[in-house]
Amino acid sequence: MDVPSWLKLFVALLFSASVWESAVVLIIGAILAPGKRTVSAILRTMGPAEQRNYQRYHRVLSRAMWSSPLGMTRYFKSRVSSR
Repeated sequence: MDVPSWLKLFVALLFSASVWESAVVLIIGAILAPGKRTVSAILRTMGPAEQRNYQRYHRVLSRAMWSSPLGMTRYFKSRVSSR
């Protein structure tokens, strides 16, 4: 999957390297999933629902330490400083 550079930067600032791949799947799936944006609906849209380790995607949101306000602040600071 070819991920846009802005999304790579945002997710890298928001999530650790260990949850990077799962976070990208969830973010892109949330954009593409029709109807309710539940983790199960996202996984059905993206395909990992058939995998045996699908529970790791639920853990991204329930156990991973992340902060969306902090992520947005870091993202905008990095965009401003790169200009």
